[in-house]
Amino acid sequence: SHNTEIATNSKISNQIVKEIYAKDKRTALEVANYFNDLYLVAKEMHRVLVKSGKVCLVLGNTTYKKVNIKTAEAFSEMLESVGFKII
Repeated sequence: SHNTEIATNSKISNQIVKEIYAKDKRTALEVANYFNDLYLVAKEMHRVLVKSGKVCLVLGNTTYKKVNIKTAEAFSEMLESVGFKII
């Protein structure tokens, strides 16, 4: 679901998008869409996982034009916001 909105569902990802926006507006929109898609993934994972189920995820962070894109931290924040407990 791609749109022109750069707001995301976590404070961490909002800050990342804001920093990228100052350098490259188009890339900021792509990164916002990526984070918004991750949020949808988090919601769907929480919906389909059995009640006592566990999920193991490996996510890497990256850098774009000297902006640290903390994907793992942002996704962790999103996972907690939809009901997951990080252990």
